[in-house]
Order: sequence, then C-alpha cells, then structure tokens
Amino acid sequence: VFHATVLKEDLPKASSLLFELATCPTFPENEISIEKGVVTDEIHSYKDTPSEDIYDKFEEMLFAGHPLSGPILGTIASVKKITREELLRFVKEKFVPGRMAFTVVADIEETKMEKDIRKLASRFFGNGQMPEDAPKKENTPAATPFDKTMNKRNHQANCVIGGLAPSLYQEKERLATILLCNILGGPATNSILNSVLREKNGWVYGVAGAPPDGIQTRSRTYRPAYIRRRPCPLFHPESVQAVFPAAFRAEWRGFPNGHRL
Repeated sequence: VFHATVLKEDLPKASSLLFELATCPTFPENEISIEKGVVTDEIHSYKDTPSEDIYDKFEEMLFAGHPLSGPILGTIASVKKITREELLRFVKEKFVPGRMAFTVVADIEETKMEKDIRKLASRFFGNGQMPEDAPKKENTPAATPFDKTMNKRNHQANCVIGGLAPSLYQEKERLATILLCNILGGPATNSILNSVLREKNGWVYGVAGAPPDGIQTRSRTYRPAYIRRRPCPLFHPESVQAVFPAAFRAEWRGFPNGHRL
C-alpha cells in the first residue's frame, strides 16, 4: 500500500508520485541490501514477542497449504536470497490495473477525480483506459479445526481462538462478524471477554478480539497450560445465546471442547 496525505491543491502531484512509486521502482542494489537488514531485524523482533509470534504460528496452521499461510515478512532465508530481478518481475506481474485500486478521500467532485486518475493511469500503463471492473477471484482456504500447544521457555502464556472470517465480498456477514468480535473483545474495557476473563476472574493479563485475527488471550503465569485448562464459560453455546440476538449467534461445528466461535 502506498499512501500520502497532502493539501487538496497538491493532490495531482501526489497521485503522480504514487503511480510512479508503484509502477516504476528502480530497486538500487545498495538500498535492497539495507532493506534486507531492516526486514530481518523485524522478523527477529516478532519472534522475540510471543504475543506477535503466536499469530504467525496460528495463521500458518489455519491456512495450511494456502498462500495466506506464509508470514507477511517472509522468512530470514527468503529475505536473504531475494534478488533485484525478482522484485522487478513481481512489480511487472502484480502491479497492473486489474489488480490495483486507487482511493481518494477529499473534497473533490467524484466524476472529475475519476477522469483525472484514469488519464494519469494511461500515462503509466500505456493504454488509453483502465478496465471497468477487475474480476473477482476468491481462493478460499479450506481451514481444518486444530488444537495445538507449543511450549516456550518464558513465563508468558498466549492463546488464540479463531477461524475463517467472511471475505470482503460478503459484506453483510463481514459486518456482523466485526460487530460480534467488537462486542466480545473490542478495545473498550467493558468488552465481554475483558470483563469475564480479566476483571471478574483474573485469568488473563490481556484479551482482544477482532477479525480476521480471532481472539487472543495473554497470561503472565508460571503454568503455560493454565489458559487451556480453564475454559471460559462465555464460549459455551448457552452463554452466547444469552448475550446475542439470533442474528449474531455463532454456529458451532464441533470444535474441540466447543471453544471456537
């Protein structure tokens, strides 16, 4: 994602610069070498942070066999071996009109803005027009329920409970899921999970829930299996039915111990 915040009168120049960055990168070798070091440091940082590392592990298992299973930053090995030619080829193949979206939030008439952007796009893509609608392709992963425990040499236990969320093309279901997750584990201190797990029972150090990540709990304890052995009563069907109207109730599909929504 390339992003810029500018004055309205500077929007044409900013738009042109964003198109240039996205379609005409030069990738100098010395800059690639520097960025490899930066990304490698980020990977080490995430692996040293259990509350971050658990998400990579969770998604690796949830999306097993699907491109989404890989970490966004890649691995240290993949970062080290990537070449300038591979980067240029990736840009040429992926940064094309049918795979891109240009969004503007400004006090500008929409028709004029669209005309200007289409004209600008023709400069960079060499044809006089952009496709009206990019084809919608869904490659939905087939998630299989799992229950996995990993032992780490630290005094913090982390747990993630989650599953597949509705795609961007399922607007109604997606909004309902966002609402459900926000009520369960949103940022407010009065979210149900925070009230039940932390404030009332003191079972966890922190808890949060949001699509598409699922629900995560953190507990500073000397017993790593503590969270798994103390199931939250909120995740039983009776509790869910008591809290949410029928339109937002979760469907249970035989997950281990009924602990997944």
